[in-house]
Amino acid sequence: MKLYKFKDYEYTTNDLFFDKPCEVMGVVLYPIKAKDYEQFLNYAKYIMFSAKHLGINTKEVDLLTAIILLTSSPNGNLSEEHLATTLIEICNLFSLLTRKEVDYKFTDDGYVFMDKEGTLLINKDNFNRIRTTTLKMGLLKEPKIYERDIDRKWDEKVRIAHSKNTPTLEFGEIVLVVSQDMKFTIEQVLELNVFQLNSYYMRIMHIHEAETTRLFATVSADCKPTPFARNIFDELYKDHSEEYVIKGKDFTKLLE
Repeated sequence: MKLYKFKDYEYTTNDLFFDKPCEVMGVVLYPIKAKDYEQFLNYAKYIMFSAKHLGINTKEVDLLTAIILLTSSPNGNLSEEHLATTLIEICNLFSLLTRKEVDYKFTDDGYVFMDKEGTLLINKDNFNRIRTTTLKMGLLKEPKIYERDIDRKWDEKVRIAHSKNTPTLEFGEIVLVVSQDMKFTIEQVLELNVFQLNSYYMRIMHIHEAETTRLFATVSADCKPTPFARNIFDELYKDHSEEYVIKGKDFTKLLE
């Protein structure tokens, strides 16, 4: 699966699984390691939202500047203290992604983030491609945009119902499962990148599911064994919202 493409250059899920970096418009991004994941999530708020989410016209203000100003204006008024914190945290985020020490400066062309050598530049021109590629590499998704409030209510209800049948493990619990099943130490698991960790975890779950259904199939003709080999990478990026679609009067009834 392609995660990023520019001209003849492609970055795929195979590259991500093999822990290779991705070059996005001159900026080399590294996969997020499990040991850095919680820190990454602390800064992910700066890359989660598109221009559509923020309701901005990019011809009037670029996305990078808009995010910086909005997160620095908690009460609608720009706070110098919040601005300083925002810029430091964005530098920390880019340092984590590029594995270089990143600083910033404000120019006539907006905010620019660079390393000490000046060989790394993140600005309004490449920020959005870096943002979307980083989300894919970290297995994160932008919040869903709802055209109607009734759609939002429906989606919330079905997700709550679905989570009851398929409880979500905490990140540390996934690390524990992979550590025990793969006979890795916790330190070894934490050196995996997030995509590798989740791939191993999903593969472990697939194996146990296949073995369980195969066992039940020996005593019941109604039980069909699940495939032993499945497409893990595609499944990690699968949008499950289509599985919850209900049409007609049942839609409104479920919202009551």
